[in-house]
Amino acid sequence: MAMPSKTIEQCRELLAPGTTIEHVLPGTMVMSAGVGRAAMNVILAISPAEIIVFRVGMVSKYKPAQVWSRVSRNRGRITVEAVGSLLTCDIGELTVEIDDEYAPELHAAGVEVASS
Repeated sequence: MAMPSKTIEQCRELLAPGTTIEHVLPGTMVMSAGVGRAAMNVILAISPAEIIVFRVGMVSKYKPAQVWSRVSRNRGRITVEAVGSLLTCDIGELTVEIDDEYAPELHAAGVEVASS
């Protein structure tokens, strides 16, 4: 399922002019919160040089609000593990869960997915 073109354009508007975005996909950032875990919807934009994580607004998971993090693609391997119908991605210090329907997007971006 492709991201809405409006979402992709809104991501571009939050970046420096001329930044190339090759792939855009939704995810859920997972964080430890004391004895439990917290989750936050995010959008991943994959460029030739980096992966950009956008925080989304409270109303829509398809409307980027701001850049949350940028991780260089040259900074080491991005690990992706398939667990059930989710892909768990370790991107720098972040852990993001992505629905497995977006595996082709990750493959097209040159990210390897390991099955468990």
